[in-house]
Amino acid sequence: MDELIKAGADVNVISRNGDTALLTAVTEHKRKLVKRLLDAGADVNVKGRVICGDISQPEMDEKGGVVEFHVPRTPIAEDSSPLIVAVRRGYADIAALLIKAGADLEGTDRDGFTALAHAQRRNSLPAAEAELSSADQEFFAPHIRALKRNNEKIVKLLLDAGAKPPKYPEGSPGAAWLTAAVQGNCESLQKLMAEGLDVNTKVRKDNGSQRTALMEAAENGQLEAVQLLIRAGARVDEQCGQSWEDDQNRTALMHAIEAGDCQIVQALLNAGASASIEDGDGRTPLHYAAERGDVDLIRMLVKAGAKVDASKKEGTPLGEAVAHVNAVKALLELGADPNPTTRDGFTPLFVAAQEGCVETVKTLLEAGARAPVKGRLSPLEAASAEGHDEIVKLLLKGEASAKGATKFAKGAPAALVNAAFFGKTAVVRSLLKAGADPNQANEDQFTPLMAAVRGENLELVHIFLNAGAEVNATNDEGLTALDLAFDNIKAVKDQAHFLESMGKMEAETRKAVGQIKKMGKEDEITRMLAEAGGKRATDLKGAKKPIVPEPEPNLEQEPEVPDFSEAAKAASFQEAIKEVAQLCNYNPRPLSNEEGDSLAGCVFFRVSTERCEDIIRKHHESLLTRGCYLFRKKRGYTSGKDELALLPTRDWRLVLQANQTNGANCGLYTEDIIAWLEKLEKEQPFLLTGAGFDWCEGRFTTPIKNAPKLAKAMYKFCPDIVDQGIGDVGSLATELKKKQRFFFWWD
Repeated sequence: MDELIKAGADVNVISRNGDTALLTAVTEHKRKLVKRLLDAGADVNVKGRVICGDISQPEMDEKGGVVEFHVPRTPIAEDSSPLIVAVRRGYADIAALLIKAGADLEGTDRDGFTALAHAQRRNSLPAAEAELSSADQEFFAPHIRALKRNNEKIVKLLLDAGAKPPKYPEGSPGAAWLTAAVQGNCESLQKLMAEGLDVNTKVRKDNGSQRTALMEAAENGQLEAVQLLIRAGARVDEQCGQSWEDDQNRTALMHAIEAGDCQIVQALLNAGASASIEDGDGRTPLHYAAERGDVDLIRMLVKAGAKVDASKKEGTPLGEAVAHVNAVKALLELGADPNPTTRDGFTPLFVAAQEGCVETVKTLLEAGARAPVKGRLSPLEAASAEGHDEIVKLLLKGEASAKGATKFAKGAPAALVNAAFFGKTAVVRSLLKAGADPNQANEDQFTPLMAAVRGENLELVHIFLNAGAEVNATNDEGLTALDLAFDNIKAVKDQAHFLESMGKMEAETRKAVGQIKKMGKEDEITRMLAEAGGKRATDLKGAKKPIVPEPEPNLEQEPEVPDFSEAAKAASFQEAIKEVAQLCNYNPRPLSNEEGDSLAGCVFFRVSTERCEDIIRKHHESLLTRGCYLFRKKRGYTSGKDELALLPTRDWRLVLQANQTNGANCGLYTEDIIAWLEKLEKEQPFLLTGAGFDWCEGRFTTPIKNAPKLAKAMYKFCPDIVDQGIGDVGSLATELKKKQRFFFWWD
């Protein structure tokens, strides 16, 4: 850099992302570099598009990132000066350099905060210490106290340099504006408006949403403030914008409904607020009222013009109200359709049956709700799986006949199999009493008896055998109930072996492992099946040949983490790093996997979830042609920030090896996952677009040939995607066909 400066390089040049060298050096805590840039004439008060939070990367890295969840987070600030960046990151040494160089102490960021205002906000960090659990106190408290001492130093530094305390205790006019609205302080609101603050000013909150004073007052039940703001010209249908939390484009009316304040709702409606406006998820005010189960609000909104069957991708208001039978009755009285379906084909009756809402199920059936749902799990199957026996009986008395109890929609298990698998004994008895066939199998040819065996439920095995279950039926893998029973014993012993291989165990676990090792080759279920004439598939004449299981994974040895150190030195890879850094507006960080193995030369970047998807879609393949693998390494479900990683390879297998991607809980290790995906790639080519310690994702590069067959194979490979995710194999097939993508995870 010194040579570039000597050659006349402009130290104040602004990058494509809106940053300067000084802003980048401050963000990265490069003290010597900051000093050299200042000496070379760098603008100390430049404002860039840098986005910085209150916790620096070193602070997060030092304690494994957990500190981030124990400290208050202020809004991410754009248009920050180098001094504000240094203060927010807690860099006292760099702040001193910038002040000495003439940094503007009263300069503000986009949200109106000065450096001192941010420093005073950071002073709330120590409050987090009191919120720590006793288990965390010893580990985290010393670190938080260190942050406190450092921050006190920064506050003193700014005050000694002549920084003026913020005019508003909240730190900025915008923050004061929202605080006054929350508290219903009409005097402060009037004062701020008299000082020139527009009544429709939006202020960014911690979750990224843009709130007006009217929204805050409505949400917090401040009727007088709401009336004052309306008189002052507040736009009643203003929306708060997207955020990374559940605050998607809501209006003041929606906030008031959530708070259940009828007076404020009426005031907003009287002022012209729309009763039909949609939020970012397609929900109307009536959806919010229905979810609350507030009959008065429901009637008020419909009177104001709300559409009783207003639809969104998750359904109509009736579907939102199932937990509140009075709200359901009110909506039906107002003309709601009892049989609306969501985009995924589910009805309010299905949701009510699944959630165990007995009175709602009664009400919906009386209103003409239909029990079967073509192509999806039926309400009867949902209630059976959840063990809601009273609802099962209601449905059996309604449209769901005894014969219907044994039918199943394409891609969904039969009600009796469902109940057996989840061990719902009372439901099983009700279904059998109603005439359900004890030999009715699901699409995998899994019978209720097999489901009971798989669930290791001795009582249900006994019930099905007494009900006439065929003991030697085989499933689509050619296995009998007895085969499954022996598989259970083997699985338990394998788990004991795995726990033993992990080394040190708790006393209780060690005792359990010891008992398992003493088990014989049989248990009560295998003996009961054998006494009933049960046989292994290999002993049956003409039986389908069982599928030979794949070799057991080697529990002792995982593949070595690839060494990318030499490949990472390539000029093409270094150039790719720069390009992705610019795309993400984020400086690259050294990459390591979840096991702590450093991946020398490899890097990752933090970027918003939406931007991450966009970058992968537009640049993944072009980077791949240059020998660089770009993929999502981490999903920021709560923070809204994902991590993109870059490896110097074209081989997706090395991406999985680098991450040590595994499904150990399901007996799958990295090599097993790679082997399965290699087979998939031959049948259905794909690009791997994301991978972590226990998950991976990708998109198919050619249209899926047979979605039901693929969904079935994927479920066997990774049961969690159905059992903890979409709910049934049929829905998975539909989703595959629609999105042409896959996502596996193993909990």
